[in-house]
Amino acid sequence: DGTETSLYTLFGKVLYIDIWATWCAPCCMEIPYMEKLVERFKNQGKIAFVSISDDKTAEPWQEKLERDKPAWPQYRIDPEGEEKFMKSLNINSIPRFILLNKEGKIIEIDAPRPSDEKIDDFLNKAIQ
Repeated sequence: DGTETSLYTLFGKVLYIDIWATWCAPCCMEIPYMEKLVERFKNQGKIAFVSISDDKTAEPWQEKLERDKPAWPQYRIDPEGEEKFMKSLNINSIPRFILLNKEGKIIEIDAPRPSDEKIDDFLNKAIQ
């Protein structure tokens, strides 16, 4: 909706973060798996899912969201802060999946992808 937010507003649950972009084919290939992952954990209550786009302009990102209608929160990195954000998390390629604990501390900076056969076990262990 165009409002700014910070990740700290999402703390309180384990947070699985998807860093992606519309121009990234491997990122887009993970979307169906992410949809299923969100669905499997939707009633769990201890974990939240967030996707953060690295698209430089809003138009392709908004078009993709309108087509896919994701059921979890979607954000786009402010292009002015993109370099600082990516550098602070040592992200040099996407897709990247990050897991934070409920206080916002990094559990895993390079978490398994939604398509990984061990993702459910990984997340269940994190929310114990």
